[in-house]
Amino acid sequence: MIAILVSLFYFVCVLSLKKYVSKEDINPDTLTRPTVIISAILITYIVFSVTELVFPKLSESIWYVVLAIVSMLSFSIMNFIIYVSDRYEKSLYLFITACSALIADTLLTLNEMYYYSRVFTILINITETLGLYFFVSFFVETKLIVRASQKNDLL
Repeated sequence: MIAILVSLFYFVCVLSLKKYVSKEDINPDTLTRPTVIISAILITYIVFSVTELVFPKLSESIWYVVLAIVSMLSFSIMNFIIYVSDRYEKSLYLFITACSALIADTLLTLNEMYYYSRVFTILINITETLGLYFFVSFFVETKLIVRASQKNDLL
């Protein structure tokens, strides 16, 4: 049940970000920068490691776990695309949101499956609250960046 709720949360977040992404943002030149590739490799490694660690304990509910992972990754990818496209003033907020979500979900999985600690619980709550704060702040404070070339087109 919790995996369905988490997936629903990330799905709603992705839908709310949909209007901030355009086809121009998905540019192969931008997405093949070394920093983007290294980040993608590290995120893939973290997700793969935690998933490999957890799968033996969740053999009967594997589809729910896959659903949660796919929704989390789609949320993170959407945030990173908006951040890398650099079309909005507060796009760094979405980078912080994606990192907070990845950290919180990883710690939550480890806290529930392997080692329960109050410190993990506190860290999970802090990172999740921080991520939600920056996510909402992005919607409230963001403005489209108007470049010099766009200003000439408007005149």
